[in-house]
Amino acid sequence: MTNEMLIGELTPEMMLKLPVFSDSYQDYQLDADKLTDLNELTQDTEIVTIVGTWCPDCYREVPRLIKVLACLNSPHITARYIGVDRAKLDEQGLAAKFEFSRIPTIIIKQNNQEVGRIIERPATSLEQALLDILF
Repeated sequence: MTNEMLIGELTPEMMLKLPVFSDSYQDYQLDADKLTDLNELTQDTEIVTIVGTWCPDCYREVPRLIKVLACLNSPHITARYIGVDRAKLDEQGLAAKFEFSRIPTIIIKQNNQEVGRIIERPATSLEQALLDILF
């Protein structure tokens, strides 16, 4: 567990310095077939993730997302991570622009419009949940 709370605009590198995030990142086994399918994405997509570095669901899901996106390395996908405190707030009000109550909340946007969300944990694998939203 970590007691360190990262708040505001975050980078994957910042989060992966936390042992619980790094361990989850290293342990996650990617689904190569689904990654191949995700690499077919040609539409520009933004993924905004609201994360609490104090949250057990975030320890599990956010490093997985970071790993999936790093392995895709798609020019069509950009990612933002917004860290919030236990009240689900950040000083700049970045997270307040998105309606959410649980974390992590992974918001998928295309053409500045939300096309789907993954809240807390996907019903299937993260890769499959992204495929279901994007294709």
